[in-house]
Amino acid sequence: MTLITVFPYPDGHIISADSQETVTDEHGDQYKYGVLKLKPEKMGKFQVVIAGGGNGEAIDAFIEVCRQFFATSRIKTLAGFKKEVQEQLYKFRRKSKSVGDDSTMHLFIAAQIDKTYAVWMTKAYTLSEVKEPDMIGFTDQMYRHTVKEFQPKNLPATQLILLSLRVLDFARQTSTCVDKPYSVVIINKDGIHVFDEEVIKQFVQSMDTFGAAVNRLLLSCGDTSIRSEVFKQKVEEFSETTQHLRKDYMETVGERTFKRMFESGYCGDPISIIPPGTKLTVDSEYNVDVSEMSSEEREHHFSMKKEAERLAEELRVAQEKMAKLVQGREPLYQGSERVLLRPARPHSVKAGTQAS
Repeated sequence: MTLITVFPYPDGHIISADSQETVTDEHGDQYKYGVLKLKPEKMGKFQVVIAGGGNGEAIDAFIEVCRQFFATSRIKTLAGFKKEVQEQLYKFRRKSKSVGDDSTMHLFIAAQIDKTYAVWMTKAYTLSEVKEPDMIGFTDQMYRHTVKEFQPKNLPATQLILLSLRVLDFARQTSTCVDKPYSVVIINKDGIHVFDEEVIKQFVQSMDTFGAAVNRLLLSCGDTSIRSEVFKQKVEEFSETTQHLRKDYMETVGERTFKRMFESGYCGDPISIIPPGTKLTVDSEYNVDVSEMSSEEREHHFSMKKEAERLAEELRVAQEKMAKLVQGREPLYQGSERVLLRPARPHSVKAGTQAS
């Protein structure tokens, strides 16, 4: 079994999944093992991720069908991709049914190509575009209420990742069919990005810790038997504790962000996981200190950034003008300070010879 969630946000979609899969052998005994369910791959010209719940063998077989089909396909549009996946899904389900195989599966399918992307959910043999938060897998109806409590429609991307992890971890705590580690992918016009697993662990831990603190404060808020000064003390303790814990998590996530810059293949994150204007200071022993800039420092930093962008644009324009100036010309004289140019002379052809 599994549980997979999807959350749209203005610039893309976030898909999260657990890693447990349950298999029943010929004797009816069940075995659980871990499997990576969110694995982006190249299918033809598309970047694709397919994940779902149901018959694991059928899901793997259908992914292989798509992999083989798009390896030789010339399709270059999302509309064409959707059409062909629907046809392959229809054929797959029909063939499986004809031989008595179990083709039970519910899938999320994401594809990206040429600054365009789409995320669909299977319904029978059709693909329906995902426009609202949704989930598939182990008794998903049990966990939809948790999603609704947070009103996810207007939440920023980072908080949607936290919410998805909260749902998965709640499912882990209330069932035996969902388990760690969790995986997250972010789909947008630039591609399908795998979210860092170390940051996922920190996010899950922080939700557990802060959740416990919030629950204690919630009980104090509703307890009319305690005196006002006691309640005030509880609120102050909550504020001090959460600020201290948040600073610790900022240090950990900031250090991880810095170290990822030196990992092979790293090319940036599609969303920000530390505040704008955060300073990362590294000492001689490579310890990373994370701190937030003051408002004055942020203003100075962004003004310098804006000035650098202006100078870069001026340089680009100057280079374009120079390229147009020298096109079709040849060097006449090159000194230490300047280059004089004159129009290039056409090559002469001697009498009795042919130009090649």
